[in-house]
Amino acid sequence: MMEYIGCKIDCNKNSMKLTQPVLMQSFEDEFDLSNAKSYITPGEPGKTLYSGKHEELVDATMQTKFHSGVGKLLHLMKWS
Repeated sequence: MMEYIGCKIDCNKNSMKLTQPVLMQSFEDEFDLSNAKSYITPGEPGKTLYSGKHEELVDATMQTKFHSGVGKLLHLMKWS
């Protein structure tokens, strides 16, 4: 296994695997995902976000942070 600019490269005879654990860890830390739950279905585009606690609306700042997180995940998915 090799490491180059934060990417781990694992090569064998039949395949090559690239991962970015440092970038993923910084994403998890930024959005405090240590106790996050996973879901098998994505949310609907443009849907209003609720906090899950008494069905309260999520404030604009948190919605912006959520949209930023989704954008970063899409970037990781497409360009990593």
